[in-house]
Amino acid sequence: MNASPVLAFLIPLRPKRDPMVWNSTCHLLRQTLNSLIAQSNGNWIACVAGHECPEFLADTNDGRISFHKVDFDQSLHEKRPVIDKSWKVAYASMCAANLQPKYHMLLDADDLLHRDLVSLVAGLPPSPAVVFEFGWEFDIGFRRALPRNNLASLCGSTTAYSREHFPMPMGRGWDEWNKVPAIKTGHNAVIADLDQRGLVPFLPQQRLVAYVTGHVSSLGRRHLKRPWRRRLAFWLLGKPLSHELKRDFQVL
Repeated sequence: MNASPVLAFLIPLRPKRDPMVWNSTCHLLRQTLNSLIAQSNGNWIACVAGHECPEFLADTNDGRISFHKVDFDQSLHEKRPVIDKSWKVAYASMCAANLQPKYHMLLDADDLLHRDLVSLVAGLPPSPAVVFEFGWEFDIGFRRALPRNNLASLCGSTTAYSREHFPMPMGRGWDEWNKVPAIKTGHNAVIADLDQRGLVPFLPQQRLVAYVTGHVSSLGRRHLKRPWRRRLAFWLLGKPLSHELKRDFQVL
């Protein structure tokens, strides 16, 4: 790996409370990390921040992947889950900052990346941000894929921010952590926020991010409740997860 990675992936992890949810979280995190390991360009790092380190992650020998234990109360997740996630993203960002990545990107612990995403970002001319509006929604329960042309409105794992335009925090404290754009700006307002700043993002036309639903995820059991309209949409507009999609996104 070069001294300065192309991309730093910031991965917040849900605390170990419900065994069923934790087992699913670990399984999905492994799948997410597999989609990074399979990248055609290996010049990336992944910083996972959480209260407990999954066993498989403690045993990894891939130096690009690191776990960072947070020291605030686990009960914050139950009381203020958005703040819990934000602080973990900020902590991961602080840990990644010393390696000076070109871009940094929130990656939820259950979403997947196409194997050519890092290669695409590495080959771009300088850009303040890369926003992946086009992507997929994978329903793991149905084993079906639905193309999405507005992925940033659904999924947080859709924007890679340039460190040049969006500096990373170098220390603890809200003044530093508030620099992290994934905390300051909701994923459904990224493009509007960039426009207000006078910044023009690069918008790839390829579908390189998969938003994974239909499971007991790091967000809790509510993902198992799928309204009939959503079920119908997947059956009518979606398609079975093909061999190509499973290969390119490392779907287990």
